[in-house]
Amino acid sequence: MRWPTAAIALLAVLLVCPPAAPTQAQVNCPPEHDRISNACPLGSPTQAGVSVQGAITTAGQTRTYKFQVTEAAAAHIYLGDLWYDIDLALVRDPPPGSTAPGEEIGRWHFVAEALTYEQRVIQFVRPEVIVEQLTPDLYTLVVVAGDGRAHDPRRPYTLRVALGPPVCATERDPGERYQLGLTVQPREPTAFSLLSFNAFVSPPYTDLFEFDWRVNGQPVGAGERETFQVPVPSLPPAAGGTYRVSVTARGTREYPDPDPRFRHVPPTLSVECTFRVP
Repeated sequence: MRWPTAAIALLAVLLVCPPAAPTQAQVNCPPEHDRISNACPLGSPTQAGVSVQGAITTAGQTRTYKFQVTEAAAAHIYLGDLWYDIDLALVRDPPPGSTAPGEEIGRWHFVAEALTYEQRVIQFVRPEVIVEQLTPDLYTLVVVAGDGRAHDPRRPYTLRVALGPPVCATERDPGERYQLGLTVQPREPTAFSLLSFNAFVSPPYTDLFEFDWRVNGQPVGAGERETFQVPVPSLPPAAGGTYRVSVTARGTREYPDPDPRFRHVPPTLSVECTFRVP
């Protein structure tokens, strides 16, 4: 199925839900959460993330989850433990007080979607991942069977949402199994800042990777993993105060699929960002 034709009719009649509840590490959803007006509240997730298990129990059923973004952030959204094709869409909620949601489609429709399906790539089918730069607002995740009919109440999926600093660069491997993202904090460092560089791997199997960090092409942070920190005074001089930071995530350990035919070592991914210190 494709969202622009299959989901607009559904989403056009959904109503805005009240602001989401405070963040929890694990969420228990109400029995019915199949539209914007009754979406399961995930609160305002942090970098630690919030997780919930769900299932599609009847043919054609939709599951919805709402979260709030309070400042510009990157959303790391993971839908895994999939036994069959499940699609995922991220939509921005209609403006408060909207009386004709169908007329708001052009302004709030789809922010992103993940429709890729391939059996037995990672876990039981390929997990769905969306990483987007989001502005402050209310958002709803829509989960539905890829063919609009498949369902199995005995086969729950896991949804995880984490919000972190805006990502300055991302890369996917050619097979689109894994994605690497990089953040630099603070975004506007001073001469006395402690810089934090964070690498994000999706799906979040960081234990399968080793990480190599470089600043202006020079190796740094030997032995560091997803996070590397350095005070600005420890950086070597750079022309105009402009620096390049890069991280390479090298797949070094095998993904332990229960079926030996689908075990694999993740690929190597690299990303680079620039930042400036006055």
